[in-house]
Amino acid sequence: MNLQLGILKKLILMHLLVFIVFASIILAVFLSFRDIETFSRTIINTDVNQVVVNAQLGRDLNAVFADTDLLISTFLNRDDDFRKTSARISAKAHALEKNVSSPQLKQALHNFTSTQQALFEQCATVHGYSRKLDQLEQQLSKEISALEGLLSEKLVNLAREGKDVSILEQISIIIPGYRETLLQIAIQHSKLRLKHPAAIEAKSGNENLVLLDDLHLRLRTLTASDPAIKGFGERLMRIVIEYKTTTQQFLQAMDELRNRLNLVNTDKENVQTAMGVADRTISQTAGNMGKDISSVMRSTGGFILLIAGGLIISLGFFTIFFSERNIHRPMQLILQGIESIRSGDLETRILLNRHDEWSDIEDALNRMVSERLRGEEALRESEQRLSATIQGSPIPTFVIGKELKVIYWNKALEQLSRTSAQDVIGTDQAWKAFYDEERPTLASLLALEDSSSIPLWYGNKFSRSRLVDGAYEAIDFFHKWGDDGKWLHFTAAVLRDTKGNLIGAIETLEDVTERMMAEKKWHSLFTNLPGGSYTVNDDYIIEEVNDVVCQMTGYTREELIGKPCGIICPKGPHHCPIFDLGKERIDNSETAIKAKDGTLIPIIKSARKLSVGNRDVIVENFQDITDRKLLEEQLGHAQKMDAVGQLAGGVAHDFNNILTAIIGYGNLLQMKLGGDETLGKYVTQILYSAERAANLTNSLLAFSRKHIINLKESSLNEIIGRAEKLLSRLVREDIELRVLTGPDCTIHADSLQIEQVLMNLVTNARDSMPEGGVLTISTEQVTLDDEFVRTHGYGEPGLFVVISIADSGVGMDDVVREKIFEPFFTTKETGKGTGLGLSIVYGIVKQHDGYIHVTSKPGKGSTFRIYLPVIAGSSKRLEVPKIKISPRGTETVLLAEDEPVVRTLTKSVLEEFGYTVIEAVDGADAVEKYRENLDRIQLVILDVIMPKKNGRQSYDSIRMIRPDVKALFMSGYTGDILNSRGILDENLTFVPKPLEQSTLLQKVREALDS
Repeated sequence: MNLQLGILKKLILMHLLVFIVFASIILAVFLSFRDIETFSRTIINTDVNQVVVNAQLGRDLNAVFADTDLLISTFLNRDDDFRKTSARISAKAHALEKNVSSPQLKQALHNFTSTQQALFEQCATVHGYSRKLDQLEQQLSKEISALEGLLSEKLVNLAREGKDVSILEQISIIIPGYRETLLQIAIQHSKLRLKHPAAIEAKSGNENLVLLDDLHLRLRTLTASDPAIKGFGERLMRIVIEYKTTTQQFLQAMDELRNRLNLVNTDKENVQTAMGVADRTISQTAGNMGKDISSVMRSTGGFILLIAGGLIISLGFFTIFFSERNIHRPMQLILQGIESIRSGDLETRILLNRHDEWSDIEDALNRMVSERLRGEEALRESEQRLSATIQGSPIPTFVIGKELKVIYWNKALEQLSRTSAQDVIGTDQAWKAFYDEERPTLASLLALEDSSSIPLWYGNKFSRSRLVDGAYEAIDFFHKWGDDGKWLHFTAAVLRDTKGNLIGAIETLEDVTERMMAEKKWHSLFTNLPGGSYTVNDDYIIEEVNDVVCQMTGYTREELIGKPCGIICPKGPHHCPIFDLGKERIDNSETAIKAKDGTLIPIIKSARKLSVGNRDVIVENFQDITDRKLLEEQLGHAQKMDAVGQLAGGVAHDFNNILTAIIGYGNLLQMKLGGDETLGKYVTQILYSAERAANLTNSLLAFSRKHIINLKESSLNEIIGRAEKLLSRLVREDIELRVLTGPDCTIHADSLQIEQVLMNLVTNARDSMPEGGVLTISTEQVTLDDEFVRTHGYGEPGLFVVISIADSGVGMDDVVREKIFEPFFTTKETGKGTGLGLSIVYGIVKQHDGYIHVTSKPGKGSTFRIYLPVIAGSSKRLEVPKIKISPRGTETVLLAEDEPVVRTLTKSVLEEFGYTVIEAVDGADAVEKYRENLDRIQLVILDVIMPKKNGRQSYDSIRMIRPDVKALFMSGYTGDILNSRGILDENLTFVPKPLEQSTLLQKVREALDS
């Protein structure tokens, strides 16, 4: 083996030798097993192929059997073409019969396909009878339905004619029995269809025959009636007879089907038996072939083992010699040289005396040792320069290695820490200069590559360095340094060699005590600001927040500090007006701040950009203006409601004048008609429609607070007590009405108006509980203070009674709640609400110097609270005045009305009943006409709103002429003219528009007789 060959060439020769050895073994095996190949080919070509064919045949037969059984089970309920499906299954069975080579199996398959074809033909017969039964059932059902319709028509006609309907009623009573019997017949038929033919017993279907006989017998009753019903009875009996005949045929066909199914099952078992015989024959043949192959293999196995063993042993000895000479010995010499170099002897050289690849490795290792020797000399020089730099630096600095041993501890650090370098260099005790108990320094954590543990030791007092990648900065207080301790800012970074390997860490320190004391004073001022304040750095990170921010948003300081500013600022990062849009400051900007629950809190904000060291921060200060926004919203809503009220009142005034003419002339026309009933009906409808329009205008006046009300001292509990019976009839039985009254209170109220408020609110509450619930009416006394007024934006301090109407209904959202008091706004379906109910409630409450407030959530019900002022003293019961009807008179009256139609109508009514009327077209004209006819006029009738002078001004002018003048006011819209609250003085008489004839005459008579 002293050939001058390289290792690779020697390995190639060795692999060639191995190839030759194994090729010889393979050749011997090939020669020995040629006979085995012949035997195997024979088995594959005969028995194995036959096994595969028989296995596929078995699967195909099972599929045919399964398809046949499935078709037999479901053929009565199939909607597809039964004959097409059965033909497909038969064709598949015939194809299998042609591919069978075994005579016994072929004969068994032939018998099966024949009986299967007969079975399918019988299935088609049964299927036809079943479909015919379905058709007969439909005919019976249609005839019975037609009979029911005919009976109903005859019963109605006979009832109208007053004739005897007893016979037809008896027939109509027994017809449901026909339909019930037909249903039982159909059910029995369906049961037979759902059963497998093999499971149907011989007695199956007898119940249907009995039911059919019974139905046929009962149908005879129909033949005793009139011809039309008799015809139905005869047709029904014919159909029942045909149904019975078909049912018998169906049952006979099902018996024959069971017999053919048994023959098919017998032939199926014969096919399976023949298949088993064929499989056993193939297995026996394969066993004989296997014995022949085993014999051949035993005769040649010993020879093959002998040759293979000899060749493998020879190859093993050669491999051992080759490995020792060319691999193990050179490797041992190289390892010895490397170990010497590792121990520090850089003068060592490796000598192998070879001329192959090992010599290249020898040269490379020797060159590496020489280069390392030169590198260590350069490293010593670099370390000397580094040591001089660190020691001479004015910045306190120390360096540790990977094993946490201190390598450098400069003089600036000795002076700052009062710890000498000789006490710590070479040790892992650097922590003693900083802490009382052992814990890692920032540099030691980086040297251990454990930066993930920095938060555990430094909390939120650390950050990544902006100047050096992979470096960290931190700040902390060290009580051991100096007399009173010091705040130190320290920066640590890893040290790596030229290959990027970690070799240690360096840490520098800075005394920032004075800066921290200044920041502490600033932080104290920042924390105690009366408004919210927080700071954000130019990375959009929140650095500090005061307690007000936490209270407003619901976050803790820990949840905010260190988080992106978008957590509380709706604009979020990258949309900042200062950092992103270039603004230097923001002054009194109205915006919002996000709370923890996602709600937006309105604020007034000011912000400034400040430079702190080499970075910018934003300081934001703000005030919560939620209360102000709430008051603005409430003021806007009140102004909107007042504007709508003014509009509604104006419309009501003009409309009432029109209605006065319609109602007045309608009444006059009704009086003149005499006994004409047809025209009388038309006039009545006109007056009824005008009355409905008058009620609508009264509703608008109630909302606009321009409706005349009669306020008296009243007991609130008495009002609610009177209304309770009526309210209990308004609610349904599935709603529980609870009335819980507190201590009795005396209020200034129009009891009828308060009852209307309760009725409207209870009606709305009832409609909001379609599935029932609880409706509670309760009262209590409360004292409203300045805080309540400031918070809610309405009310005056004082004693009030609160009427609460609470329901457990569907509730409403904020959008609906803001609009519910507006006229004609409704959430009900068209025709189920006018939208004026709550508008009337709002107007009545306001006229009573009260307040109404509603709270509601979807699915949580609604609560209406009405605040009414309480007065001292006992309540007075309302007295109902006795009406004196005086339809006629002879006095002279002055009528002042600016609407010509209303003036003409009123004059006609008064003159019709005996009065003399002097007309005036406006307020000034009324004063002038009164002065001219002073001695004749006993009563002045004044419209409240007129040009030049309104009714009250005209009345005051006439009183200056005659102080005891009698006056009657009329208007559809009073505004604030009669009284600042729309309430008449007790010595004045008022009649509302639209004028009703009886009311006008009654009020005129009352005014004259007073």
